[in-house]
Amino acid sequence: MPVAEQLGADDYDAVSSLLINSKLQISDLTPEALTHFLGIREEATITAVGGIEVYGPVALLRSIAVAGSSKGQGYGLQIVHALEAGARRTGIETLYLLTESADAFFARLGYRHTARDDVPAAIRATAQFSALCPESAACMAKHLA
Repeated sequence: MPVAEQLGADDYDAVSSLLINSKLQISDLTPEALTHFLGIREEATITAVGGIEVYGPVALLRSIAVAGSSKGQGYGLQIVHALEAGARRTGIETLYLLTESADAFFARLGYRHTARDDVPAAIRATAQFSALCPESAACMAKHLA
């Protein structure tokens, strides 16, 4: 099974394409942001991706996507676990996320629904929270400490 690997600015076009095909937002994604992203490649093609935006002791988990042909192989789970492990190593205490369709997936991984008002200001100020994701999106958090 392929393993999650660090992505970089050179992967921007492939990551953007996968996110667009997965109906996820990319308007706030920059090539430089990909230094906090992981991906899984199958025969040199990125087929799964995910990242975090770090704000001190908290971070936003974002852009978890798996290409249709690679779904059901555990790649999304592998990406999330690898991002969580990296976040723990760097001292991040809590991960937050917004999702319109994957709250059951994240609940199985220990994420719990939380009120948007209870999210730290730095996370609420992100483009994902303030503009890109609708108010109807589930807000979830997982304490890593």
